[in-house]
Order: sequence, then C-alpha cells, then structure tokens
Amino acid sequence: MNYSEQVAQIILEQLGGKRFIAMTGASNLAYFDDEGESGLCFRLPSHFAINNINIVRIKLTFADDYTVTFYSKQGSRIAQISEHEGIYCDQLQWLFTRETGLYTRL
Repeated sequence: MNYSEQVAQIILEQLGGKRFIAMTGASNLAYFDDEGESGLCFRLPSHFAINNINIVRIKLTFADDYTVTFYSKQGSRIAQISEHEGIYCDQLQWLFTRETGLYTRL
C-alpha cells in the first residue's frame, strides 16, 4: 500500500469506516495524490444530500490538516458548493454532517 492509499484509508476510518459507507451511501471511493498532498474522493447518491452534493474531496495538506471540498455534479456540469480549509480529523464527521445533512453514525 503506497502513501496515498494509506492517507485515504486513514481518512475513511476518521469518517467512520464501513459504518460511514453504510450510513451515507458513499461509493466510488478513490485516493489521489495532488502534487504531494494526498486524500480521498467519493460520490454520494444523487439528490440525497443538501444542495445536491454528490462528490466530496478530502485532502491532507502539508500543514497536517484537511481541505474538504463539496461538489454537485449534474450531467456534465460540476459546481463547487463549498470548500473548508484547516479542518482537523476530529472535525471531519461534524463538517460532513453540517454540509450534507447526512449523519455518519447512529
């Protein structure tokens, strides 16, 4: 497992792991490396979250915090709904719920 895969796995665990996937319907989970900053990207079911958010991108920055970006993809159009910088691991679940309206645990 390379560094980017490890970072993505840790982010998923911080969100709640398999329970997060079951609660939110997250799919197409993928890791990425953006000029040395790695992270996790995934899709949510269409018309399931607030503001039609259906793509979430969480990037670990060099400052050891996260930048979380929420997108809405409708057809070929992708709109950035919001972006939050300086997010710590213990804030990920709270931010996800606030932006999407989806709970990460019971």
